[in-house]
Amino acid sequence: MPVSDLNIMVTANATGGTIASTYGTSYTDVTNTAATILSGCSNGGNQTFSVQYQATPGFNFPAGTYTANVIFTATQP
Repeated sequence: MPVSDLNIMVTANATGGTIASTYGTSYTDVTNTAATILSGCSNGGNQTFSVQYQATPGFNFPAGTYTANVIFTATQP
């Protein structure tokens, strides 16, 4: 299943930052390029956010359990 069949949405944000683009209002496609999902977040190790995943493979793949590695990187400007 291509990674483009995987979508994410930020469902909770306790970082003090802003959810970028449509990530907070609808499921957005995952791509193989970097994307900013949160910006302007507060410093500190106690900043949390939640992400929900949704796969939309259609009828091209049989029922079952699938896995995908999604890497989140937190950086400071």
